[in-house]
Amino acid sequence: MNTPVVSPTPIPPEVSSQQLLAALQAAVSAALERKRRLVRYAVVWQNGRAVAVGEDAPGAEAGLQASEPAPPAFGQAKPLA
Repeated sequence: MNTPVVSPTPIPPEVSSQQLLAALQAAVSAALERKRRLVRYAVVWQNGRAVAVGEDAPGAEAGLQASEPAPPAFGQAKPLA
C-alpha cells in the first residue's frame, strides 16, 4: 500500500527553494559544530556510504580510516561496520 507523503506544515508560497536550502544548510552546520565542540562523532554520507567522523567515532581506537579524509573539522572518517 502506497501512502502519499504529506508535509505536516505547509510551506508558504513566498519561501523559495533557495531559502529552504539555506535554512537546512545552516541547521546542519550548527548541529555538526555542536557535535564537534562536545567531542561527539557524527555520521555523514561520504563516497556513497555512511561514515562516522570525529575523534570518538566507532572504530577510531582500532585505527580504521576511510581512503579519503572527512571535512577538516572532523578529522579522518571511520567507516561504519
